Amino acid sequence: GGGIGRPAIDVAVCGSRIGGVGLEIDADHVAACLVDLSGAVRSTHRHDGDNRELPTARVVTRLRKVAESVLAEADELGIECAGAM
Repeated sequence: GGGIGRPAIDVAVCGSRIGGVGLEIDADHVAACLVDLSGAVRSTHRHDGDNRELPTARVVTRLRKVAESVLAEADELGIECAGAM
């Protein structure tokens, strides 16, 4: 708008093709969710069960399974997962 130099071109990220996975371990469940860059939750998976008395490896196995379900759904939706936390 009247500035010096070349006119600016607005650029926006299409947030629906890249996402991240959130992982949660709680006393009574493990869960994973897929969120795209626009902040929309695209998929959630949860496994209910008491984790307090389980060996760590068993809890991690439960978490891996829900994460794999979310990642499979990401593939079906055409979303590339950039990371997890």
